[in-house]
Amino acid sequence: MPILRGRVVDRDTGRGIAFLVVALNGKTTSTDPRGEFEIFAPPGTYTLRIRSPFYEPYTREIELREDTYIEIKLRRTIL
Repeated sequence: MPILRGRVVDRDTGRGIAFLVVALNGKTTSTDPRGEFEIFAPPGTYTLRIRSPFYEPYTREIELREDTYIEIKLRRTIL
């Protein structure tokens, strides 16, 4: 089963954002203290969503066929 691995960072500072909820078509996980996450899912096309009260929402379609790594840069909305 493929693994989607990634890191969510602040667009301006480059620092990882901890404890964000990451959802992939109903499967959820959260980022660790470095902003990293991983989700196992069968091959297919999914919608990846990340929400935070302090950052712009993020939505992206992901085609998962093999292990994949992505870096996501979020823009802070509340200082």
